[in-house]
Order: sequence, then C-alpha cells, then structure tokens
Amino acid sequence: MAEKKLKKPEQKKVKPVSKKIKPKPAKPKKSKKAKQKPKTKEFTVSFSKVFFFPKGKRARKAIQFLKKFMFKHFRAKEEQVVISDLTNREIWKNGFQKIPRKIQIQVLSEDNLFYVFLKGEKLPEKKKEEKDEKQPKEKPKVSEEEKEDELEDLKKLEDKKEKEKAAEKASIKRGTK
Repeated sequence: MAEKKLKKPEQKKVKPVSKKIKPKPAKPKKSKKAKQKPKTKEFTVSFSKVFFFPKGKRARKAIQFLKKFMFKHFRAKEEQVVISDLTNREIWKNGFQKIPRKIQIQVLSEDNLFYVFLKGEKLPEKKKEEKDEKQPKEKPKVSEEEKEDELEDLKKLEDKKEKEKAAEKASIKRGTK
C-alpha cells in the first residue's frame, strides 16, 4: 500500500513591522457646477444612411441624423444640440433631395449645450457681460397729450363693457337667450 504523507502544519506568515504610512492629502474635488472651458472637436459626418430614405425627406432626415450623431458621441439630447445657420444651409443648399454625401463639422460644447458648426466657420466668441457698464434703459418720455388720449381710450373701453353687460342682463330678463 502507498504510504500516506503527513502534512506539516503551515505556519502563519508574519508581516515585517513597517513604518506608519501617512495618508495622502485629499485633492479638492471639482464641482460639476463650476464652468468648464468650452471644448471643440472635429468630425466628418457621412450621410450615406440618409440616402435610403425617399428623396423628398432627405434634408429633414439629414438634420435628424446629425442630432442622433451628436447623441451617439456626446449623449446630447435633441434639445441640447444647436445647429448653426451655415451648417443648415450647407445641408439644404442643393434642395431637399440632393444633400451632400458628407460634411465636416466642429462641435463646441459649452454649458450643457452643443453647438454644431462647419469646419471652416468662425466660432462665436463669448461676450463678457459687465454689470457695472450696463444701465437700465430709460423709458421714453410720454407727452401729456398722449397720456390724455390713453385715458380717454380706457374710459371708452370701460363704457363699452358696461353697455355689453347691461345688454346681456336685459336679454336674460326677456328670456331671449
């Protein structure tokens, strides 16, 4: 018979004593509300799949396809996508039947909105709003004659409403209505 080998009891491995590890200082978290710098990316959008649609619907379907393309790459809903006027004109320039096979676009992502521009199109610069320079618009001065005319018009309207109410009451009493 085969001899059974006895297993030796395993000894626990002892970790060597090490110096105390100091925790790393926590990095400040970036808040989602903080304004992110606008990012631009370039794409070439092929409208080859749009050519399977009827000729009369191709331009509209190309716009929808462009919005779906934006959803695919940025998870942007249709309401968040803003297509520039020149991009729209480029799609529609040969009419609704003959759309371009592909276009090159730039996408500017800013404040949860995605702006679609043609590749060569100049991107708009954000206007710096300064509250100190802005002053409330002054109301144009109205002459006394114009004020009197407005008051007369209001009085005429009130008189007309009163006459209509009186006529309704009279017709109700007669039983004509």
